[in-house]
Amino acid sequence: MPKTHRSFGLSITYPDNWNVTEDLDQDRVVGFQLQSPGTAFLSVVELASTTAPEKAVSEVAATIASEYENVEIEPFTPQLLSSPDPLAEVKGRELYFYYLDLLIRAQLIAFRLPSEATI
Repeated sequence: MPKTHRSFGLSITYPDNWNVTEDLDQDRVVGFQLQSPGTAFLSVVELASTTAPEKAVSEVAATIASEYENVEIEPFTPQLLSSPDPLAEVKGRELYFYYLDLLIRAQLIAFRLPSEATI
């Protein structure tokens, strides 16, 4: 039976055999992770509302590229569902690189929630 995790105004449905952990800062949730029994995971982090989505994905992609060799980075437009209002400024990067003997595919997605004002 699928489970649902709610945080930051998001509602994420996931398989019941995945684990959820939350990152806390003085009893306030600042991030959470969903981990499959295998190798897949989802990590969600709340950034300051002044951080532009384009800046967020660019900086994280650059950090990963500095840590691993031959990282291929491609921009993409994520198709995310949002109700009742659409998400604002959705930006994405898709990364491919090798770690040990594994081909890693990562998607970085950043967006503003509908209730946030653009500064």
